Amino acid sequence: ATVLPSANLAEEPAVLEEALFLCHEVLPIFGRYYSVHFPSRSAEGGEAATELAELGERVGMIAADLRDESRGQEGLLPPEPILSCLSQLKAAGVITSYDPQ
Repeated sequence: ATVLPSANLAEEPAVLEEALFLCHEVLPIFGRYYSVHFPSRSAEGGEAATELAELGERVGMIAADLRDESRGQEGLLPPEPILSCLSQLKAAGVITSYDPQ
């Protein structure tokens, strides 16, 4: 992702477009997948579960970056889908720290 922390989204239409795609299309899919499938897959253990956990951590970092970027720009990049994904990743045990602020 090329979304830049602290970007002025109103002045960066390409960055805004990518951020909106991540926010509305990508993060909800990952959030739902991890909330439904990750607990049972992680219980199975093994390399696949480890890789899935690592991917989830990276998704969590991207979501946290988007959350930070959306602060003060909520009219352009709504925080709700981002916070929902972070909450689902936390509930599934993929990420350990989650501060909705």
